Amino acid sequence: MSESVQFVSEYEFRKDIEPLTKAVESKDMTPIVLFGEIGVGKSPVLKKVGGVLEAHYYGSSCKLNDIIKDALNRGFNQENNHRNIQYVFSVNDEKLFAEIKNSSLFRCYTMRRTNPSVLTSILQESC
Repeated sequence: MSESVQFVSEYEFRKDIEPLTKAVESKDMTPIVLFGEIGVGKSPVLKKVGGVLEAHYYGSSCKLNDIIKDALNRGFNQENNHRNIQYVFSVNDEKLFAEIKNSSLFRCYTMRRTNPSVLTSILQESC
């Protein structure tokens, strides 16, 4: 028997992305780790809030050391054409996310699944 997909309300989804938006816009270039299931719309939302160079996806086969090495290799404060580069590491494994969060090395955020119509509506709003 398959589990039904649970969607959060538009209000709850906006509560998830508001601190993420502020983090991306801040001058603190400490890498961000974003936790969410595959298919919740992390990539389009990150593109919408801007300031993100790229998102990296890590699943259950990844280790905390892999993400730390990747963050250090990319540099925390690189600049590209006088614009700060914000890195976001996307994680879909709860155990790995908990380990990352407990390390206190990254700024950690969560994005929960919402109804596709809510996601579409938010993505179509002007900035």
